[in-house]
Amino acid sequence: MRKKFRESKYYEDWLQKANRDLDTAFLNHRHGGYTDTTCYFCHQTVEKALKSYLLFKELDFLPQTHILPSLLPLCEQKDKGFSRFKEACEILDGYYIETKYPTSPAIDYPKEEAGEALQLAEEVLEFVKKKLA
Repeated sequence: MRKKFRESKYYEDWLQKANRDLDTAFLNHRHGGYTDTTCYFCHQTVEKALKSYLLFKELDFLPQTHILPSLLPLCEQKDKGFSRFKEACEILDGYYIETKYPTSPAIDYPKEEAGEALQLAEEVLEFVKKKLA
């Protein structure tokens, strides 16, 4: 059965998915996977982490969006500390469309860039986890 948007502790499900996405990104990166896949899962990690926080604070993120720079100000309404992730959200948001849909030729980011995306995603996720504790 599908959980309702406002169901108690639904934010924990979003946080769990964010954790799994980050784990997937790390595994892919460590084992020589495609860098676009790593960057895609970094974007997904932050999107789900921010949405988890918004659900925790009972704030709507409607209309639903995948755009990180649109989600971040909603989080900042409750906690100005999120403002430190403005640049991170802008960087990671740049990966969403390019990594989700086919491009010709396929995008292959430098391994160092994918590593930086991992670091940014991990920082945001850890920040959110502390806010939900």
